[in-house]
Amino acid sequence: MKNTPVIFIFALCPLIPAASNFAYALIFGLAFLWYLAAGIFFREIVKKIDAPEVGPYIELSGLAASVALFSSIASFFFPTIVSSISLYLYVSAFSYLLMISIDGYSLEKINISPIIAFIPFMILFSAFRELIGQGTITLPGKGGLIIHHILPAFPQWGIGFWATSGGSLILLGLITWAGKYVQRKVRSLRRLP
Repeated sequence: MKNTPVIFIFALCPLIPAASNFAYALIFGLAFLWYLAAGIFFREIVKKIDAPEVGPYIELSGLAASVALFSSIASFFFPTIVSSISLYLYVSAFSYLLMISIDGYSLEKINISPIIAFIPFMILFSAFRELIGQGTITLPGKGGLIIHHILPAFPQWGIGFWATSGGSLILLGLITWAGKYVQRKVRSLRRLP
């Protein structure tokens, strides 16, 4: 993967509405780890039964069942939050990064790094977005979001635009630009004798 940072940025784009705050990103992080473990488990089952023609159907059905199980368990602990993001929980289970991580593991490269690197990026991005947009950090709770005001009076004078989907896309663009800029500088420094 040559453009790994760009792939991570594009993988985060569908989750912009869903990961609008830190609490949602934490749940998505747990969901991705759950899906990764389930995907590897079902991939290993398919290898054991040696049924290549039905293997993909078994894997995808197993992954869908694991999403339903995760959603049910998460609903028990965080019913309000999961009802808000349940559609995104199902969509994220079939994301590109998760699929290539499962494939990387099954090809005996043991390369699950794409999804493992994506999870902290998503969580940090959501925390940063919420902090500069609303001045708060939220945590999941049984009755909904538990809001911690980190920057007092920030909602009155803060920049709420960054908490919107449009602000997120601009932030992702700035992060991509900064990452590419740093990458070019590092390459040019390596070329110097």
